[in-house]
Amino acid sequence: MRDTIPKSSPSLGKTVALFIAATLAFALTGLFGPPPAAGQTFPVGIYPQAMAFDGTNIWVTSGFSQYITKLRASDGTLMGTFPVGTGTVGATFDGTYVWLANWGYAANSLTRVRLDGSVEGVYPIGTYGPMVSSLMGRISG
Repeated sequence: MRDTIPKSSPSLGKTVALFIAATLAFALTGLFGPPPAAGQTFPVGIYPQAMAFDGTNIWVTSGFSQYITKLRASDGTLMGTFPVGTGTVGATFDGTYVWLANWGYAANSLTRVRLDGSVEGVYPIGTYGPMVSSLMGRISG
């Protein structure tokens, strides 16, 4: 039986530089004191594509690897690099899970990841691949 995909919270979407989105997350939540210094960088995977904030950590996708990176939002500490099986181009957090949009040859799917970094499920979504909508707050294929 196939799980239904719940609506999710908005994603931060594609990013140019990790520190910009991290600074926004700090500023918008007000939970962690001052943000890191402007221009500070953090280790993430090859070709970062998107990010999701789970209230404590920032999850960064990697378009050219099969891993995602988890950084502690308060200071950028690397919390882990987790295998997800395919290149990811989008991410969002629904209050319980991090959802990843997978794109590429035979990878048009969504991956549901627990906050410990383990993959809970992979869901095929169609021929042309996923698109994570940061404006509508939902995942669609």
